[in-house]
Amino acid sequence: VPVPDEMTVGGGEHIDTWIPLPSPFSTPCSTGGSACSTWSSSSSDQHTVISSGTGTTILTANYEFAMAGSISFRYKIHTTEHTINFLFTMVSNVVQRRVVPLSTGYTNLEWVSVKFNVSAGIHSFSWMFTGGNTEIDSIEQASITDVTILGLDFHAEQCYPCLGGTYANSTKSSSCQTCPANTYSSVRAETCTPCSSLQYSSPGSTECDTRPTCNVDKDLVYKNSDCVNAVRTRTWSLATPQICQKPVTKAEDHPACECPPHMHLSGDDYSCQSCPPGTFYDQS
Repeated sequence: VPVPDEMTVGGGEHIDTWIPLPSPFSTPCSTGGSACSTWSSSSSDQHTVISSGTGTTILTANYEFAMAGSISFRYKIHTTEHTINFLFTMVSNVVQRRVVPLSTGYTNLEWVSVKFNVSAGIHSFSWMFTGGNTEIDSIEQASITDVTILGLDFHAEQCYPCLGGTYANSTKSSSCQTCPANTYSSVRAETCTPCSSLQYSSPGSTECDTRPTCNVDKDLVYKNSDCVNAVRTRTWSLATPQICQKPVTKAEDHPACECPPHMHLSGDDYSCQSCPPGTFYDQS
C-alpha cells in the first residue's frame, strides 16, 4: 500500500544507477571506428547520471507496456551556446511518433523534471543531443537521470519513491506532484520545503540557490507608453519572477518615437499613424 512520499501505477522500474548501463538501454556508436562517441555515466551534483558525448550521440530504450502508464526523467543541459538541439523521441506501434525538443526554454545547468503519458503497447524511447563537446572549457552536453517507467505490469510489485523536486502527501497517490517555485524537496518527500527569503528556486528543484544582488542592467525591464509629441515615456520595473534581492530602480526616460515600417509620425501629437491607402513610408 502506498504511503506518503511514494506512488504506484502498475508495475514498473526506476533507474538512477548507470554503471553498468542498465538493460534495455543502449547507446549506439555515433561515428564508428576509433572515433566512436556514445553516452557515458558519471557522477554530478551528488547524482549518478548518464551524459551525451562528442558530436551527435543517442541513448535508446525499448519497453512493452501492459497498460497505460508513463515515463518520467530529469535532465540538465550544460552549454556555452545559445543554439543547441536536444530531442526526446517516442515511437510506438499504436500511436504516432512524437518528438519533444528538450532544449526549448531550458535554463543552463538546472535540473528539469518531465513526465509523458504512454499508452499500452511497445514503445521505443530515444534521447539525442547534437553538437556535443566534452572538453572542460567548452562543454556542450546533456545529462539525464532518475528515469521512472510505470505500466509494465498490471499489478505494481512495489511503491516508487517520489524523486527530488516532487512530493506526495497522500496514501493513495498514483503520481508525485512537482514542488512549486521557491520550494524544494529531496527523495521521498511528503511536502516541499520553502526556500529562505535570501534564496529562490525554480519549480521541481532539489535545492535552493542564493538570490543574487539585483543589477540595473540585468534585472530591470521597461515598458513604453504610446507615442506623444514624438517621444515615449519609458518606465522600468523588476523582471518577474523576481529572483534577485536588494531591488534597484531606474528613472524613467523619454526616447524618441520609432514607428513600425508601415507607420509614420503624424498629427498634432506626433503619434505613429498608419499610411493611408495608396501611400507608403520609406524609412531609408
